[in-house]
Amino acid sequence: MVSIRTEVPYGKRNIGKLFNISKEEITRYINKSLNESCRLIRDYARTHHRYEDNPARQSREGYVGLTRAIHFRVIDKIKRGEVYINEKEAPYGKYQLEGTRSPITPKRAKYLSFFSDRYGKWFRKMKVKGITKDDFLHEAYSANRFKVREIFRDYLGRLLRGEL
Repeated sequence: MVSIRTEVPYGKRNIGKLFNISKEEITRYINKSLNESCRLIRDYARTHHRYEDNPARQSREGYVGLTRAIHFRVIDKIKRGEVYINEKEAPYGKYQLEGTRSPITPKRAKYLSFFSDRYGKWFRKMKVKGITKDDFLHEAYSANRFKVREIFRDYLGRLLRGEL
């Protein structure tokens, strides 16, 4: 999960008095800039991750796929935006993001067994290579860090000019 947290320097009251801006306008500025920033990061993460969504698996198991499971939310009280993977829509997304231990070995059996759709038969393995970590949400933020700053700077300029 990627979080964007905002802090208003010198407190809301002093900025409001200094520029004659109400508390509601400052809150609206922060929410609009957080929404646009989180939307930018979400869209970048959706288009630049390395996993392909399997439509057959989605329809059979009821998942929407990793691409569509990336969402964002803005929390008004603490002025924070979060880009995250909804685990109900793609329960495997957590493991793609954080990785798994390597190698994966059975705890109570001699071997792991699983069915392969590709080959149509059962396989038995003593250990399986784990999933490597791919933190594409943080990569999306890092790639758009300067654009996020520009969004906040642009909305602040609009607020001070009275266009917001």
